[in-house]
Amino acid sequence: MGDSMIPTFIMEEHYEAFFIWRYAVMNQLIPATRNTLLHVDDHDDLNLPLLKSSLKEIGTDLRDTLLFTRTNLGIGDFILPAVYQGLFSDIYWMRREHHRLRKDRMLNMFSAQGEGRRLFVTENLFQAGLLNPDRKVANLYHITPDRTISASQTVILDIDLDYFFCDYQTGETFEVQVTEREYRAFHDHPYHRIRICGGFVRAEERDDGYYYLYQMGPIPETPKFEVAEVERRIDQLTAWVREQHIRPALIDICRSRFSGYTPSEHWQWIENRVLNNLQEQFPLTVTYLPELLNEHGLA
Repeated sequence: MGDSMIPTFIMEEHYEAFFIWRYAVMNQLIPATRNTLLHVDDHDDLNLPLLKSSLKEIGTDLRDTLLFTRTNLGIGDFILPAVYQGLFSDIYWMRREHHRLRKDRMLNMFSAQGEGRRLFVTENLFQAGLLNPDRKVANLYHITPDRTISASQTVILDIDLDYFFCDYQTGETFEVQVTEREYRAFHDHPYHRIRICGGFVRAEERDDGYYYLYQMGPIPETPKFEVAEVERRIDQLTAWVREQHIRPALIDICRSRFSGYTPSEHWQWIENRVLNNLQEQFPLTVTYLPELLNEHGLA
């Protein structure tokens, strides 16, 4: 058992992990319930999604699962739907440093009228309904590389490359090209709807056109990319996994290059280094998501 190959999947953006986990369950690579998620990421990705479809309507058809993933989930809200499905009962969020106010807690998941579409999460057991058959429970732990854990259940190792280096300036800024007329309206109209709604939207003129730029909030300054420091972080994580005697049943790795959180000029080097370190510890079968989709006629 110790020498068996560990299925390892490489994806572009993190919401695709939901599809990979569903695929893994369908193909008996991992149990359908009560797994441990080791979420290695600069972000917790524990937002609640605004679902257009019910989680209870997802069957065993991979095409339907892929469609649900692409039309309902985003890069910050794909974990709690899996909790609601019972996939995870423990979540360890690994970050190099956590805010001092973040505390370990119990997550009670349920949906409005038990329909699996409008999701809620609370620490209040009675609010979720002690005897509510729709309620799912997961324990959330905030960990750093200096903390020891004991994961007795099946472990899914979920790695976002932005854990090792995160480009906040690019990842937290969205831009959309607009017409000159819209650009002028934003600046000239005192009651322009986008401007009066507040937030962090500005309009910008460039040589190639006009753009709306949206920032989700105050953005930390992106540090300088230091190869030696990123290497140290990768080595530290893989050494920690070894010291905790963790042998994942499944590994998934997210590039986060299109969202911008992992720099476009560095993601490939980081990915190669992470894979090399993992392959020194475990026998891996590496599959890139496009290959998986093509194999099943979903490309």
